[in-house]
Amino acid sequence: MGIVNLTGHHAAFNLAGPAARAVLRAHTALDLSEAAFAYLALREGLIAGAPCRMLRVESCLLFYPYDMSQRYPCAHDPPGDSLWELGLDFTVSPGKTDFRGAEQHYRLKGKERLKIFGVRVDGDEPTDLGDAVCADGKQVGVVTCGMYSSLTKQSMALARLDLPAAARD
Repeated sequence: MGIVNLTGHHAAFNLAGPAARAVLRAHTALDLSEAAFAYLALREGLIAGAPCRMLRVESCLLFYPYDMSQRYPCAHDPPGDSLWELGLDFTVSPGKTDFRGAEQHYRLKGKERLKIFGVRVDGDEPTDLGDAVCADGKQVGVVTCGMYSSLTKQSMALARLDLPAAARD
């Protein structure tokens, strides 16, 4: 018995967006319906004649610059978001100080101007980038990514929200 390294024989790619299934259907005979290829389902089959393993995921991934202040700046502040604002503070081990930007990172703790937050949207159509998020007739945020989830049958979005609006139900 021996061990053979096959890492170089495999590749991975991400196909995302509202047309992802349609694009994939043009290259496979696999049933990609919601019932046959549900959330977190693993499928094996041919895509464009090549054997593949497919994993269906939906996630809250933040993308630069779309979800960041470079695209949606805070009034009176230069672009730049803290890990605290983006909900990414978990990426730094508590107490770790030996990295570039550590002083700035810890200085900004508790000084968040906004939060990236998932919101449910009234309706069954996805929102557009830059749509206003309103509460009590006042704008409290901006949509950075809208989508309709066929899994939950809801329209939802990622949004940059003012701190008072970024609260869980």
